[in-house]
Amino acid sequence: MATKGCTNRQMAVAEACYANDFGCSLRQLGLREMIEENRGWDSGETYLLMDRSMGAVINHLARGANVKTSWVVSSIAYGGGARPDAGVRVCSADGRVVRCGAVLVTVPVTILQQGAITFSPPLPAAKTAALSRVRMGNVVKVVLSFSRRFWKEDMYDVVCPGAFAPEFWMLKYPPTKPGAGTPYCVVGFIAGERADQVSAMGPEAAQRHFLEQLDEVFGSPSDPRPASSSVVKGHVIDWSKEPYIRGAYSYPSLGAELGDRAALASPVSGRVFFAGEATNEAVNPCIQGAMQTAERAAAQIRAAVDAAAAAAAKSALSKL
Repeated sequence: MATKGCTNRQMAVAEACYANDFGCSLRQLGLREMIEENRGWDSGETYLLMDRSMGAVINHLARGANVKTSWVVSSIAYGGGARPDAGVRVCSADGRVVRCGAVLVTVPVTILQQGAITFSPPLPAAKTAALSRVRMGNVVKVVLSFSRRFWKEDMYDVVCPGAFAPEFWMLKYPPTKPGAGTPYCVVGFIAGERADQVSAMGPEAAQRHFLEQLDEVFGSPSDPRPASSSVVKGHVIDWSKEPYIRGAYSYPSLGAELGDRAALASPVSGRVFFAGEATNEAVNPCIQGAMQTAERAAAQIRAAVDAAAAAAAKSALSKL
């Protein structure tokens, strides 16, 4: 953009509107992947908002499933041959084992890149090469609750080029029960290299800087510090410090090659399958993109199981 004559102001707007939304800094954005995503995007321009947390979605999808928590996977052994009955051995960090016919891996790319899960045999070279090129940045959210609303009632999202938090939005959730918390919240969204800087400064400093920004945006002669005078409490979510996530979501990566997302999605030996937003070629950094890959992987697993059953039946018949 700089070589095309964009001003510093235009660069700051692009940083705040596009790069920050993708979860990275402007200089980290890859044009090639952005073009591919735009070509494949079929979700329209409607911006949908949930009226509750994502936990409600997780609980709904998990209904009837046998979910094990506090079960940290450390290794996956899937054999090296093409035998459909070879199976998979999944081991936890504390030595527990699950044996299965197929496994679906949905961890963030950071977990695979940093070797938190070992595979035996190692993953194919094409997949590890794609993993080395697809990136995932950090996001820090600064959430502040207030005793009153000092912004217009219909205001939702604000973009502030060059500010501490390039983007923030307002939420109003009714308390779940008396004393559960105030309903007025503002969420600051900070991504990429700026998020790394905020992570290093600590939560108290991050909240202070965000309050100063809100005072500057909404202050008036009669109410010069509306945020600082009405803040109730704050909380900082630093996704890089979540041990089983270690970042936000993948972004259109500079240096990524065409086919890298497909390589991430590709099954291995008909027994190890992959899903998650980073494996979606068109809709990566969003919830529906992740859910689409789950549907795709489920169909792949079903086809593999059916093929294995057919092969076993054919083998049994040939022995008669």
